[in-house]
Amino acid sequence: MTTKTLLLGAVASIALAGSAQAHGWYVGIEGGVSSVEDADAVGTLLGFATSGTLPMDNGWALIGTVGHELSPNWRIEGELGYRSNETDTGGTIEVTELSFMVNALFDIELGSSMDLSLGGGIGYDETTFDIGGAAEASDSGFAWQGIAGVSWAISPNTDLTFTYRYMNVAGPELSAGAGIATVEFDDLTKHSLTVGLRFNMGGSAE
Repeated sequence: MTTKTLLLGAVASIALAGSAQAHGWYVGIEGGVSSVEDADAVGTLLGFATSGTLPMDNGWALIGTVGHELSPNWRIEGELGYRSNETDTGGTIEVTELSFMVNALFDIELGSSMDLSLGGGIGYDETTFDIGGAAEASDSGFAWQGIAGVSWAISPNTDLTFTYRYMNVAGPELSAGAGIATVEFDDLTKHSLTVGLRFNMGGSAE
């Protein structure tokens, strides 16, 4: 076997390994803090016009992702998120949200084992208001988000992630009973800060 053949084989091996690494599938799980900015609303109660602001306490978020690396820098992923918050007026109203998002992210290498990720996503969000367990109303609509995060490689196939999400949800319109109450909210603005693990399912390049 000639030196030229060996060199060509080595180059081909590196190219194939790099391709496998750049086009790998991954899954991630995250948990952390969720906050919802105070929500303005207008509506009717027993036929009378009413308006006000619903102040919210901090709550929690659980987020799962499945994604694919399109290149060493670009990723696309599907995201399923669940968030729970209560009002700060005695906790009588619980607001839960189930979101389905498609994200595009750009990774910037900060070091041999650390990346900065910037991106955004669009999707769908279902918001449910539970009023003290006595009544429940929900609505769904368009949602978009901006994403910024940092990841550290803690093993060849596992990253530790810290992620911030800014999410905007089209204002839900809710009704309770047969005309007892109707409420229309402004767009909901949500913030989440999570820590998680991301697992590369394709294995590391060798």
